[in-house]
Amino acid sequence: MYRTKEFRRDVEKKNKNRVKHIIKDVWHEEGLLENPKFVGKMANSRQLCSCEMCGNPRHDHFSSQKNKLTIQERRAEEDLKDWEESRESEEN
Repeated sequence: MYRTKEFRRDVEKKNKNRVKHIIKDVWHEEGLLENPKFVGKMANSRQLCSCEMCGNPRHDHFSSQKNKLTIQERRAEEDLKDWEESRESEEN
């Protein structure tokens, strides 16, 4: 079953509305809503923003090394510390 023009237009409209919400309520930049080219570009690829909220925290230059770790990496560090502590207590 193929996607119709109607379906594609509907998806594009939803994406543009989502981008307009981000521009208006998150960025608080009403002036960007007047530029339909920018809204269309953001609707196709929302990666234009590289702020701390939208971007990858690993690439943030201002956060500490600990904040750049994923949850899985943090848990692995905690498990390693717990294991080392238990091993030291067994040796004593």
